[in-house]
Amino acid sequence: MQEAIDDFHNEQIWDTLNGLRAVVELPKQLKDFTKSLTRVERLLKQKSFKKLSEFGLDLTKVSADIAAFREKATSVQSLLSAGNGEEAQEAMQEVWEEGSHPGEIEGALQQMRGMTNGLRRIKNKEILSYVKEIFEPVISAINEGEYREANELLNEMRFEMQRIFAQLYRFMK
Repeated sequence: MQEAIDDFHNEQIWDTLNGLRAVVELPKQLKDFTKSLTRVERLLKQKSFKKLSEFGLDLTKVSADIAAFREKATSVQSLLSAGNGEEAQEAMQEVWEEGSHPGEIEGALQQMRGMTNGLRRIKNKEILSYVKEIFEPVISAINEGEYREANELLNEMRFEMQRIFAQLYRFMK
C-alpha cells in the first residue's frame, strides 16, 4: 500500500516538473525553432539554392515542409499562450520525433550547396552527369522529406566527394 502511495506522489511530482519544464524550456525551444525556420527560408531564396533544382531538387516541396513547420510552431505558440504547456510540449516533441525539423533541412541544404558549389567549374557533360548521379539518393531523400537520411548520406559521402573534386580540379588544369 505504501508503495502505491509513493508511486502516486512521485508521479505527481513528475507531472508538476513536466508542466514547469514546459513553461520554462519550451519558449526558448520555440524561439530557436522559428529562428531555424527563418534561416532555411533565407537559404532557399539564395541563387545558389535555386541552381540545385537543376539536380532535380524540388524546392517547392522543401518550401511546403517549411510552411508546415511554421504552422506547427504557430499552433505550439497558441497552446503555450493558452496555458496548455504540456500539450504544447507534446506537440513540439512530435516535431522532433518525426526526424525532419528545420535544423535537419538546413544541414542537408547547406551540405548540398557546399558539395555542389564546385560543379560550376566542370565543363565536361559526362563527368557532370556522373557527379549528378552520385547525388541522386540524396536528392530523392530530400524530395521525399527525409532530411535526416539526406544528412546521413551527405556525411557518408563528404570526404569521398572532396577527394573526387580535388582530382577533377587537378585534371582540368
